[in-house]
Amino acid sequence: MISLFKLYSEGILLILLGLTILLNINILFQPVIFNLQGYAPITGSLANVLQNFLNIPKWLYFILYITIQFGSAVYFGSVITKHKIVNQYNYIPALLFVSIFALTNSYTFGCATFLMLPILILLFDRIFQIATNDKNMANAFDLGLICGTLFFSYFPYALLVVFAYFMFIILKPFYWRYWVASAIGFVCPILIALIAYAVFNQTDIFFEYFTSNKSFLYSNSIITTTYLFLHLAVIGTIIGILYFFSNADHNKTIPIVRNYLFLIVALAIVLLLFQLIGGLWTMELLIVVYIILTIVLTNFIIKCKNPLLKNALHALMLVYLIYFQYFSGN
Repeated sequence: MISLFKLYSEGILLILLGLTILLNINILFQPVIFNLQGYAPITGSLANVLQNFLNIPKWLYFILYITIQFGSAVYFGSVITKHKIVNQYNYIPALLFVSIFALTNSYTFGCATFLMLPILILLFDRIFQIATNDKNMANAFDLGLICGTLFFSYFPYALLVVFAYFMFIILKPFYWRYWVASAIGFVCPILIALIAYAVFNQTDIFFEYFTSNKSFLYSNSIITTTYLFLHLAVIGTIIGILYFFSNADHNKTIPIVRNYLFLIVALAIVLLLFQLIGGLWTMELLIVVYIILTIVLTNFIIKCKNPLLKNALHALMLVYLIYFQYFSGN
């Protein structure tokens, strides 16, 4: 199957869409329950709109979910190709993205932060652009805009914001114009959200997100430690085998090595953040871990010289996914 997705054509894109639907069909058998605890104004309002105001049927929300996952997968592929993590654009990154995120669809199906998945991918895109020392001031504004949006989507993402700005400080010389542009970008989502709440006369709800202790340090979207480490063990084992057979440590350019260092630091920060919020394994934070793991796994899959091995490992991933979704009782 991996070899098939090396082709770049509309037909393969349709196959990818069909596979995305097929790998997530299990969530049609579970209720859509939005967890509003731990959310910030943007995702809190989105969840309320979807659950209370629109009251959309499950199949329609399933279409929305598939659209976000499929669109994010295609966008993910374009981002890692743009930054030379893979040599040329194909649908292998999107295939692996869908395969990994389908593992946790029972949690993300009722997770309003999942709607922010494209913005999380965009954050990595902008950090990688800063890593190449791009001097475009628009990137500074974009970084602030993305960080502001993520912070107002889920408050514990504040540590990701710190990470992004830490990279900004290290990689770019200090120019006050860049920092002003970034600060303006950061404030924009806050002002837009405040105006939107004021239009609907709900400013008290807006400020409640900041005063209620559930918003910052608690979330009901709890994943069991067994659930988490089963998935990470499967993905980690595949990455280890592929690394051994792919010669992935050869012929690395400096920007690619730097990007991988950023991914390692980001992963360490996210895992630290898990502990800072009380040792809870939350889906909102695991989404970031999965993006990082997918980037690494994609690189090793593409660089692996043995097509039988990488196809077999991906097939085992799919078997594990189907078993977990339908037969493990989770």
